[in-house]
Amino acid sequence: MAITERIEDYLETVLEIELEGSVPSVTELASRLGVRKATVVVAVRKMVDIGLLDHQRYGKIELTRKGREKALETYRRHQHMTFLFSEILGVEDPIAEEMACAAEHCLDSTTERRLAAFVDFCCRSKAEGRGWIAAMEKFVASPEHLSIPLTMLLPRQRAKVLRITASGPKRTALRDRRFLPGEEIKRLDDGRGKDVEVRLGDRTEVLGSLDALAIWVIPSEDGDE
Repeated sequence: MAITERIEDYLETVLEIELEGSVPSVTELASRLGVRKATVVVAVRKMVDIGLLDHQRYGKIELTRKGREKALETYRRHQHMTFLFSEILGVEDPIAEEMACAAEHCLDSTTERRLAAFVDFCCRSKAEGRGWIAAMEKFVASPEHLSIPLTMLLPRQRAKVLRITASGPKRTALRDRRFLPGEEIKRLDDGRGKDVEVRLGDRTEVLGSLDALAIWVIPSEDGDE
């Protein structure tokens, strides 16, 4: 039987109850997970059958070695995601918790480890007093000037290229045309057609709509020329 998201939730909740010094029970699980006791009984029975839990009738619920390993893996992933959303991105705690619950089940092991490494790196850098961490936290806390695709740039508005989202030959072609991070551009067309015309350096470039969607820019704060 595959270990589903719901099973991971059960295992993590059993672990959390243990960490609080309480005894996991059908009643407690039903209360925390917002389900009926009968639903918990069926779920626990399935997890006993696949070797994740031990449970004597009317007794406490315990994690097996296999179940504890899976519970710890899920718990670690959840804590990393919660910290990322709340402490690094500054999302309010209830929302951060909700987002972490949604994200923790969608990550493969490679992505999860890299996100965990990023969280740990930020924590270490902050402890070591690296200035860029404070700058990042300030920038993330007030995201007033976010990047947009070039197609959304207003007529006559200036911007700086931030990144190219295309890959392969299209990415190479755009970079060959000097659409590089930091380059200043200005939209010249009126925004009514399919193509986007911009001034890039001392020349004019005309881009198709798909190419323009692949170029992300930071609009200038000083408005039109």
